Amino acid sequence: MSTYAVSVGVTCNYCHVAGDWKADSRPEMKATRAMVALMNEFPKYLDYSEAAAITCFTCHQGEAKPSPKAK
Repeated sequence: MSTYAVSVGVTCNYCHVAGDWKADSRPEMKATRAMVALMNEFPKYLDYSEAAAITCFTCHQGEAKPSPKAK
């Protein structure tokens, strides 16, 4: 989880509900689950090295909301 925290620049409570870490009640957690599912699809269409290079940091670069200028 520290990878997410650093990539997105937030603490665990940004996505998680304290005391119920698996709850999907926060919109941020729903978005995270959707993005993880999407990122799991990349290896089907990209070379492994290309797919492995795509992480949360690729777009977020330490910000909670990804920059439209992410490279």
